[in-house]
Amino acid sequence: GLDLQKDVLTYLNSDFAFYLTYDPDSTLAKLDPNSPNPFDYTLIAKADDVAKVKDFVTRLNTALKGMGKANITSAGTDLYTVTADNGATFSFGLVNQTFVLTAGSGLKAAIAAIKGTGSLVNSPVWVQASASGVNPTTQFWYLNTNQLATVLKNQVFPSAGMQARDIT
Repeated sequence: GLDLQKDVLTYLNSDFAFYLTYDPDSTLAKLDPNSPNPFDYTLIAKADDVAKVKDFVTRLNTALKGMGKANITSAGTDLYTVTADNGATFSFGLVNQTFVLTAGSGLKAAIAAIKGTGSLVNSPVWVQASASGVNPTTQFWYLNTNQLATVLKNQVFPSAGMQARDIT
């Protein structure tokens, strides 16, 4: 069997990020039209021992295939996407020296984040937020309120029976 602590966590160092991104087209958003979940949830973590994490990824893929309750496809070298019968997806694997696990449709965005492409560096909102941060940075919590306004407008207000004017 697979042991999360023994087979994964001991091979990852303390450099990690857990984040969610608003994605109205996420596979999670389409599961229940009465209660959509328009987010992609992602964990990325630097691997201290790439070979052991790669072995875990291979073993996890084999175990999931053996269960036969989902469709598992290759999403690239050492990357896999699992699609459940209800259409929900999650992806996992290794990108260079970084382990990635994402639920929803967030794999492409996670790969871009790991490789440093598609970053926030050019976003005016990020530039302003990072300029006001404490130096040296030990952790940084960032919320793009422009996207939050979209979530409120499309998700929160309608579910509460309210209408929203343009709040962006």
